[in-house]
Amino acid sequence: MSEKNQQKSAPHLSHKNIVQQDTLTMDRLNKELEDSRDQVAALNKELDQRFSEIAILTRLLLEKDQHSDQLLRNINEKNQQIEALQSLRDTLTTELELKSLANDDLLSLVAIREADIESLGVQLRQAQEGVVSRDTEIARLKNELCAAYQSASWRVTAPLRYIKKLLGLTAR
Repeated sequence: MSEKNQQKSAPHLSHKNIVQQDTLTMDRLNKELEDSRDQVAALNKELDQRFSEIAILTRLLLEKDQHSDQLLRNINEKNQQIEALQSLRDTLTTELELKSLANDDLLSLVAIREADIESLGVQLRQAQEGVVSRDTEIARLKNELCAAYQSASWRVTAPLRYIKKLLGLTAR
């Protein structure tokens, strides 16, 4: 019976080995599956980041387009302004040509006005000197008044001034 036992145990061992190999294979496959899931998760995360970057770039492109549109509108406005200024320049040139006929009269008026301005400048300087002189005199008088108020005689006569005020003898 020992042979029968050996024969029975031999297939049993091989079956056990197959199960162990299947278990190892299954463990290895589970590990590979888990690694694949981790890789998929990492790829999904990277994909999310790429989508975020694409969204940001799309927003920036839209802003750039809006800015470009605004710049084009500004350029068109400036071109219209330039055209208006050129038209105005042409009009002014025509008017200037007409007015240049009376240029000599204008030059004589300018000379008269310049003389008037020079005269007013002299008067202004004289008035400023008078103001400075008065300011100096006011400062000197204030100093004298402060000195008088701080003098011993002013302080000594304070009671007399107070009594005079009480009696109503002060000039109004």
